[in-house]
Amino acid sequence: MRQILVKGLTVRGFINSDFIDVFPDFLREVGPGVGSGLIKYRENVVDGLENAPKAFVGMLKAATSER
Repeated sequence: MRQILVKGLTVRGFINSDFIDVFPDFLREVGPGVGSGLIKYRENVVDGLENAPKAFVGMLKAATSER
């Protein structure tokens, strides 16, 4: 928090619904890239609520290791 204050940064959270008005544009622009393979994504599906904590921790570890 000190760095935010010292450097005069602005921190803003967002909610997906804040951008619902531009979602059709997003689909129009990004959809073809996903369909053609130009834009790639990874997905990991875990079955069972009992596996949720481990999956969540795994997601966080993957997010920090890709930086």
